[in-house]
Amino acid sequence: MNKGIILLMMLLLAGSTGSAQTPAGESQPTDTLNPSKPPQAAAEDSASKPPQPSSPDTLIRSEEIDVVKPYRPRLAEAVKINNKPKTPDITVKKEPLSYEVPQKLLELEYSPPAIRPLVMKKPKPAPLQNGYIKAGFGNYTTPYLDGWYNNGRSQPFSYGAHVGYLSSKGSLEHQEFRDIEADIYGKFQMEKNALSAKAAYLSQTYHYYGYDNQDTSFTQGESRQILNKASGKVSFYNTFNKIRDLDYTIDLRGYDLSAETGETEYSLTLLTDVRKQLQDNQLTVDLKANLNSFSDTSGKDDQQIISLNPRFLVRKLGLTLGFDLTLETGQFHPFPDIGFEKPIVKHYLIFYNGWQKWLKQYRYHELIIQNPWLSQGSDLQNAIMEDRYAGIKGSFSGRTSYNVGFSQKIIKSMPLFLNDTIDDRKFNVIYETSATLIEVKGEFSYQVNEKFSFLLSGAYWQYELQDEISPWHLPDIRINGTLSYAPVRKFRLELSGFYWDGMTYLSDGKDVDNLPSIVDINLSAHYQHSKNLTFFTALNNLAARSYQRWHNYPTLGFNGIAGLAFSF
Repeated sequence: MNKGIILLMMLLLAGSTGSAQTPAGESQPTDTLNPSKPPQAAAEDSASKPPQPSSPDTLIRSEEIDVVKPYRPRLAEAVKINNKPKTPDITVKKEPLSYEVPQKLLELEYSPPAIRPLVMKKPKPAPLQNGYIKAGFGNYTTPYLDGWYNNGRSQPFSYGAHVGYLSSKGSLEHQEFRDIEADIYGKFQMEKNALSAKAAYLSQTYHYYGYDNQDTSFTQGESRQILNKASGKVSFYNTFNKIRDLDYTIDLRGYDLSAETGETEYSLTLLTDVRKQLQDNQLTVDLKANLNSFSDTSGKDDQQIISLNPRFLVRKLGLTLGFDLTLETGQFHPFPDIGFEKPIVKHYLIFYNGWQKWLKQYRYHELIIQNPWLSQGSDLQNAIMEDRYAGIKGSFSGRTSYNVGFSQKIIKSMPLFLNDTIDDRKFNVIYETSATLIEVKGEFSYQVNEKFSFLLSGAYWQYELQDEISPWHLPDIRINGTLSYAPVRKFRLELSGFYWDGMTYLSDGKDVDNLPSIVDINLSAHYQHSKNLTFFTALNNLAARSYQRWHNYPTLGFNGIAGLAFSF
């Protein structure tokens, strides 16, 4: 603040309060109005003069004040203004826009160039060989003939035919057989479905030669058996249906069989298979209806069997759940059908197990194919099969695969074969009431390329029977193997063989005995001389062992056949 202003305020205050009295003991203020005198001289003059009476002119004195204390300004406390900001409303209203784009067309003159038509040559399809004739001859007076022909690429209708002939005559009396077969077939292809049909005829002639011809002799007519079978099949199925993922097949098949010894059998079967894809899952429904009639010298046996087998596959879990509902000539059988398959280590190790039960229909035709030397009056019974299995399988690099499994099979009414006690040339069918089989099986395959492949399979069975002492004519061990090798492009060799052991029979109708083990090794070769001509040879039973699959019926020893095949 200005010193002059302070001095003026003090003078005004002094004038308003009258004469200023100096308190006792305090010094008088220095006269600064006469600057010509120093402060000390002024004091002396004041002291030497007597006090003067106060006058109005002397009431206000001029004073000079020195401020010694430094100036310290102080600011007042700030007052905070509490203003909260507000978010402005940013809502934007969309105003409807209405506009029109005028259509403007440009008129351009275009003169298309002249295109010269060209014709593409349609490639000729590679010529097909529509048929072949294969003929050969071997020891034991064995002529062989096989022929086949079809109409090639003809669409939508295709057809073909096949004929075959094979006969042989062994060294034993009446040790001979003859097979004649012929069939024709056709197929009509529609847009999404196909209809196919086949008719076949088979004639088999063989003889009951399982006897000691030094003690007993039979004429050819007395030992001969001739089977004639006429069969047919009609199928209707879809070939394209990707929209609904539905596949279906309907089969109607039947046959009529007659034997020279008086047995006759006819059978008619309807089979349907429907499969529906449900995303990653699949529903399958199978229906089978069979009518079978068999008659021989002892009477007639008619059977009607209907079975329904729905199954649902959950691919993510690898689980199949289903059941088999079978109606057998008035008797109802509900059976389970459960399966599980899950990869443990990708495709290298896959675990599987399941439980299945079904009705196995044994017809005369199936039994006589298994054992051609059945006696007359053979009884027919159906078997109830139950299989509880588990195993592992897998493949490596697409070349090697394996399968190892274990199962327990329970069979009610299992057919076995025993020599007839009156005529041991023939066999009677014996049905075991309840048989339990423990099976251990394995399979291994290896294929490097088209030049080399190898397959080995084997199985072991342990039997537990309720009625019979032994599983007559059934093996305990069976091993099969095949080796195929093509050293050059036109030449291929194939070595195959099998081993069976453990088959039993009743010697003289009372003593249990074992048939010798079976070892059979075969070698075949094919050489393609040209596009149309191929030479072949087959050497069978290289070990020259005349083994017996059925008691009293030794097979041929070493036998071979050679010939050629002509394609056209």
